[in-house]
Amino acid sequence: MNEAARVKAVPAKPLKTNPLMKRLISYALLALVVFLLGFLPLWAQARTTAGRLTQAEQQLRRAQLQNTLGASVIDAQRGEYDQALQATSSFFTELRAEIDRGDASAFSGAEQAALLPLFRERDDLITLLARGDPAAVARLSDLYQSYLTQFSGKSTTGLKPVQSASAVALPSKVRILVKPQRPGGRGLG
Repeated sequence: MNEAARVKAVPAKPLKTNPLMKRLISYALLALVVFLLGFLPLWAQARTTAGRLTQAEQQLRRAQLQNTLGASVIDAQRGEYDQALQATSSFFTELRAEIDRGDASAFSGAEQAALLPLFRERDDLITLLARGDPAAVARLSDLYQSYLTQFSGKSTTGLKPVQSASAVALPSKVRILVKPQRPGGRGLG
């Protein structure tokens, strides 16, 4: 115990600071400040860019769903019921996956709730397409119309579904862009 008391009684020696040590510490602090001044704006920019990327991915998923459903309608109008069946099935599968994403979904909570009734038509629509029933065209067109109106803010009022592939008429003024060709069959660009 005597030894322990003696160890406690010895005062701690203060650290000697020399000018070189002070200079090194100040340079290190200055380097840290410069690093943070360069890092923080880049971090903020990366965070903003990540937010934009998330938003763009959500818009892309919405567009892909719309395109899948649109392709289904077009295939059914052409009488290609097998392809329409595959596209319709893919639409409903992708829609379910998007709704299951929860907060990361491209659709808000209210939009997700509005999408749920679409699944009631799924089995009937797929059955009609599997049978090759022309009634599927009108049902798909109605589904596409309601999807566009509710979730894209667009209306397709005035558009008439085409009843068969032979009924498709091109507008009177159709512009076809053709890439100019060089002699030998190679394009200019």
